[in-house]
Amino acid sequence: MATKLIDYVDYDFDRLVTQLTNRLKATDTWKDTYRSSTGQMLIELYAYIGNLVLYYIERRAEESYLETAQLRSSVINLVRLINYNPKRKVSAIGVLKFTIDATRAYKVYIPQYTECKTSAGAKYLVSEDAVILVGATNVTVSGIQGQLINITLSSSGTANQEYQIADDSVENTNLFVYVDGEIWTEVSSFTSSTSTSKEYRVRSELDGTITVLFGDDVFGKSPALGSTILLKYIKSTGVNGNVYETDKITSITGTIYDGNDVAVTDITVTNEDVFIGGDDAEDIETIRSEAPKVFKTGDRAVTKTDFISIIENYAGVANANVWGENEETPPNYNLFNTLKICLLMENWAYPSAAFKQVLSEYLYTKSMLTVKYEYTPAIILYVVPTMTVRINRGFTKSQSETNISSTLAGRFLLGTTTLLGRSKRISDLISYVENLSEVSYVHMHLEIRKELVSYYDSYYLYGEMLQALPAVSNSVSIYVGATDTTAILIAHTDIDGNFVPDDSSYWIGGTVNLTTGYIGIDATVPSGEFIWVRYQQDNSALNSQGDVVVDQDQVCQMYNDEADITEIKYVDEA
Repeated sequence: MATKLIDYVDYDFDRLVTQLTNRLKATDTWKDTYRSSTGQMLIELYAYIGNLVLYYIERRAEESYLETAQLRSSVINLVRLINYNPKRKVSAIGVLKFTIDATRAYKVYIPQYTECKTSAGAKYLVSEDAVILVGATNVTVSGIQGQLINITLSSSGTANQEYQIADDSVENTNLFVYVDGEIWTEVSSFTSSTSTSKEYRVRSELDGTITVLFGDDVFGKSPALGSTILLKYIKSTGVNGNVYETDKITSITGTIYDGNDVAVTDITVTNEDVFIGGDDAEDIETIRSEAPKVFKTGDRAVTKTDFISIIENYAGVANANVWGENEETPPNYNLFNTLKICLLMENWAYPSAAFKQVLSEYLYTKSMLTVKYEYTPAIILYVVPTMTVRINRGFTKSQSETNISSTLAGRFLLGTTTLLGRSKRISDLISYVENLSEVSYVHMHLEIRKELVSYYDSYYLYGEMLQALPAVSNSVSIYVGATDTTAILIAHTDIDGNFVPDDSSYWIGGTVNLTTGYIGIDATVPSGEFIWVRYQQDNSALNSQGDVVVDQDQVCQMYNDEADITEIKYVDEA
């Protein structure tokens, strides 16, 4: 008698019990299927074992695919197949300035890897030799966060030598291998190496450490027996090494000498700019996302997608956008093959001049065409979702407000849910809020906040240029206060775009050009307080009214990660 096969894909315990019971009922030899019987106990035992075995089979299958793998070891092994080497910790970079009190008769030499510190003990190294010349009192030099580590080994002389560095903080690009004092070259594979190629490979281990591998004297030279192998690297603290303020690196470890071997005691160091670009080792979600995109580029930059993928894969970069002459509005063919690059670092930081220089040098190694790079500063639009909300009974108003702000903040995560050149659609934000179980419905509009600066021009004390244009004629409001919660509305525009005062004790006068964005204000601002404007962008001509439509170099950030909920009531509340 034909019997239906058990569905091994549907391995829920209860369903397996049902399938086994039905299968046994269809036989002439097994009738013991009562709930409390010994036969039923055996059926449930077999179902449990089957459920467990099938679960492990499924899990092993999932670990074979990049999208479903959960173990870091599986993800690393999978991306090795496409020759992707996950990034280790990356050190912040910047510029150090060394200064002496007075000129000296001899040059002052600052050797490469001179160590400097912050008051908290974070270490930074000079990236290259520098000299304060005779007659000068200072010099600037590139620097990198970290501590220099040297490991000296003796070659075993065998083929395929391997030497593990038992440190999970080896900086991603600053590893150097010397054999008998001669520096060797890192390669990703020995496939193109010859028996005399002085090359080595780096293998990322599953515990975050690395192993240095040499060739077999056929594909890649093997260091001779007894040769001295020096592994030199920078030990990095990753993202914790970023310095977002000036004058934080203030002490020098060791002694600096001049050309007459006299110790220089009046030398000081500081950072006149930020140190950024530091990042932690890639986690599995980053590897899962980045590896296919980088592999797709073929390790070369030609298309817009290639450049964005390569730049965003560079440590410390949160989001990037690139464009050329055809994507300018209107097209600007005077750019002459110039690639415009706009990017933001982690934590919404702007790239430093030192970082842009290093990134450009890296991009030139990937670019297949002669391209000039021009960096455009990112324009951050501070968006304030302003709304009235109706919530369902059974939920508190305070918790509902918190949940709404949290949900909206999740739609403004740089590099994932908010991107350079990507407009913010009000319909998307409303749908996310209304998907909350406590929310019945919401009425929302998006305002843009712009702080005004001192701008004395014979007429106005404060001014700025609005950047999301044009502005809705009756939407521009001027506020004064120490914080947004204590701010006072002092003026707003009418339907014709003219300012109407709301508080004459602050307001004197001013104008706004809704098309060009120029705004000039004459107002009384008490000491310790600020003045800012909030307005809506007019996108009626684009049939996108209510949205914030951005240019290539603009990105939306939710101001203070908080929604401005002007009213919240229960649906049955008057």
